[in-house]
Amino acid sequence: RLFILILSFLGYNSGIKVFIFLFITKEKPTYCIIFLNNLYLYREFECKKMRFDELDLEDAVLDGLYDMNFDETTPVQELTIPVILEGKDIIACAQTGTGKTAAYVLPVINELSKGCHPTDAVNAVIMAPTRELAQQIDQQIQGFTYFIPSVSAVAVYGGTDGIAWEQQKRGLEMGADIVIATPGRLLSHIKLGSVDLSKVSFFVLDEADRMLDMGFYDDIMQVHKQL
Repeated sequence: RLFILILSFLGYNSGIKVFIFLFITKEKPTYCIIFLNNLYLYREFECKKMRFDELDLEDAVLDGLYDMNFDETTPVQELTIPVILEGKDIIACAQTGTGKTAAYVLPVINELSKGCHPTDAVNAVIMAPTRELAQQIDQQIQGFTYFIPSVSAVAVYGGTDGIAWEQQKRGLEMGADIVIATPGRLLSHIKLGSVDLSKVSFFVLDEADRMLDMGFYDDIMQVHKQL
């Protein structure tokens, strides 16, 4: 199972034995710290302007990018996407507006588009601290998967009416490939038996530091136990 932790500002040690921590700033250079069994190597990167077609992405994913006028990667995308495509756990930290969402969403979509994962099960869980962020992530996924109808997604969050609850429940029961959820609402569906997370291959915490600040640690760990 691939574990991806996206931080909005500060680093957080998740206890993973092998991961790569990227700290991205808008100015050069970009810093990368690689942790390996409690040891780390420090390295500076001078990011170049890389095109998405230089990455190992499927044609259908590239078609969606070009349709949305995405041509060149941002630093966080350039450094993060290849790592996730290699199947490595990762923790990334970058400023707002640097393209963190696409940095993890694109490689996840890319792997799901290959058809090597279950078609009737949840394959990826993306947890976000707020309804607004969950909606934004869902909108980006809908755009990136425009040419990949085989990859489906459902956003699960609170503050909605009974009709929205039933729509979310139906999407979970049908096994949407990607579930974007706030911790509390996802736990509610888990307790009601609306979702099975036993086949999840990608687990993403977006704005993980903010979720911890908001007191969602226990909720996150309860969700993690279902994987």
